[in-house]
Amino acid sequence: MPVPLPACHRPLSTAAGLEAGVRKGRGPCADPAPVLQLSTVIDMLEGALYGLDLLKLHSVTTRLVGRVDKLEEEVSRNLTKENKQIRDDVEGIRTEMNKRGRENCPQDVLERGPDARSAVQRDAAAAYAHPQVQPRPARPGQHLAAQASILAWA
Repeated sequence: MPVPLPACHRPLSTAAGLEAGVRKGRGPCADPAPVLQLSTVIDMLEGALYGLDLLKLHSVTTRLVGRVDKLEEEVSRNLTKENKQIRDDVEGIRTEMNKRGRENCPQDVLERGPDARSAVQRDAAAAYAHPQVQPRPARPGQHLAAQASILAWA
């Protein structure tokens, strides 16, 4: 009559060794302080690996997926909060700039509309533009050729 194996999970390759140990009265889980050898450690690791049943693997995987989902939700919430804060900051800056721009701009320019604004901008740009320095012609009539080339580019 075969002796039942202890509750330890082992791979099938080590089952023969376990049965021999159980027959002698020393099972793998019976001795509280065994002398661990490399082969014993390897056998224990193999047993732990092969001993995982599908239900335990499923429960561990389900817990991991749940934790990853919680992390994703938290990251999404944080990004949403940061994006909302950035939008609020940008809107505040825009309103402040518009407020300051209206304070610095004369009222009659605002009432005339965009045509007056563009004219003021053109005048300001022309006032700050660097004048182009024309070189003196080296011989008579050369300035006419230079003006013609400038007009051709314009």
